[in-house]
Amino acid sequence: MAIVAEFFAPPGVVLGTAFESDPDVTIELERVIPTVERTLPFFWIRSDDPRTITVSSCDAPAITAVTELDRSEDGVLFRATWDTTVPGIVQGIVESNLTLLSATGSSSQWRFRCRAADRDRIVAFQTYCRDHDIAITLHRLFTTGEFPEERPPVVTSKQREALVLALEEGYFEEPRRVSLSELGAMLGISRQAVGSRLRRGYRNLITSTFLADDPFYGTSEEYLNE
Repeated sequence: MAIVAEFFAPPGVVLGTAFESDPDVTIELERVIPTVERTLPFFWIRSDDPRTITVSSCDAPAITAVTELDRSEDGVLFRATWDTTVPGIVQGIVESNLTLLSATGSSSQWRFRCRAADRDRIVAFQTYCRDHDIAITLHRLFTTGEFPEERPPVVTSKQREALVLALEEGYFEEPRRVSLSELGAMLGISRQAVGSRLRRGYRNLITSTFLADDPFYGTSEEYLNE
């Protein structure tokens, strides 16, 4: 039976410079099947103000080229070319024949969920990281049919603050009694930032309420920041 492993790692293991320039951003790597030729070509960098995100935010020793592909209200999508000769946690996932299910990073830590055909591949990945001085912590192991015992918080304190304020001030009423700009002024953030914070709060609430029985659709680290 396939095994799923969840690892924690320090913030600098993939794109540390992004957090150095803006500690509030989050990064989401696109899930992939292992392949040396096309290692994790796509990733999102999320921010309350995506205008601050540039190609320079993607500086990393293992990236040889990066291209901006798209921009949304809360992030930028990039395509990267990786140097597979440079040791790193991404290369370790590939060489250990793991399938990346999710990878989200913040200025506090990275959380990786990987699927393996057996425990030997998990051990191989741990050995790779140890041999290359990559600090990882195995948080838990479970089979694909098991439900994870531990679940992340539903919303962050800042998301709760924004949601409660929006409710109290009449943002959800028809007609609305307050605008996003006015809510932003009350919170001391921009209109765009409060809109992004509300959307992340909506996403977390919907996920935890309606998709709580799906272990691979839990509230992600990406949405638990700001």
